[in-house]
Formats: sequence, structure tokens, C-alpha cells
Amino acid sequence: MSIMAKALNGKELGKGITQLRNGTYQARVYIKGNDKPIYASSKRLEEVKQKREKILEQYNLGLQTDASKKTLNDWFDEWMELYVVGKVKPRTVQNYIREYERCKSYIGHKHIKMMKYYTHLEENFVNKEFDKIREKM
Repeated sequence: MSIMAKALNGKELGKGITQLRNGTYQARVYIKGNDKPIYASSKRLEEVKQKREKILEQYNLGLQTDASKKTLNDWFDEWMELYVVGKVKPRTVQNYIREYERCKSYIGHKHIKMMKYYTHLEENFVNKEFDKIREKM
């Protein structure tokens, strides 16, 4: 029998959930193969339970939950599977894949966590593409 953490008012919170002194609830999820736990926090208990379940669901589906190790290529594959394939026309899927293939070798290996530092690449790329279109007009 496992002992559950209790809230500041003495109420049991559930497995892996604690309440911090500032009143924030925190869920700690241990994923097999990861040295460090994944944390989710919120001021509302129900919200932190939902976040915890989402982390476990992603793990059970085989999706990576550690964004620091996920590359843009990994993210693109997951995004296509979850949000694109079967939800848009096949020609749109082909277009997305074709366009991603153009930049995949340049930025596909970059970690998502580092992408915020590369937003200028996106801006420059988009600006160059618009310039090419304007030249053709």
C-alpha cells in the first residue's frame, strides 16, 4: 500500500501529487529510462491531474515527453501523425512533406529546446521566400 501526499489542509491528493507551501500543486512523473522526473504544476488540483495524465498518455503512445531531447525532425513526425495525416487532404500532406524536406537537412537535427534561439532563421527564410515571389511578379 502506498502512502499518498496530503494537501496543506490534510486532504489526500493522489499518487505523485504534492502541494507546495505557496499553494501550488505539483505532479511528479517518473518515466522508465529517464533519470529525472517530469514535473507539471498548477494552482488548481484538477488541472495538475490532467497534466499528469497527459504526460502518461504521451508516454503510453510512445511519444517523447522530454522536449530537451526532441529534435525538430521528431516534432515534425509527431505533428504530422497527430494533427495532419487523415485530417487534411492527401495533397496537403504531400505539400507539407515536400516543403519540410527543403529545410530538414539545415535545421531538422536542432533540439526543440534550442529553437527559440533560432527564430531569426525562420524570419530570414520567410523574408527570402517573399522576396523571391515578389521578384517573379
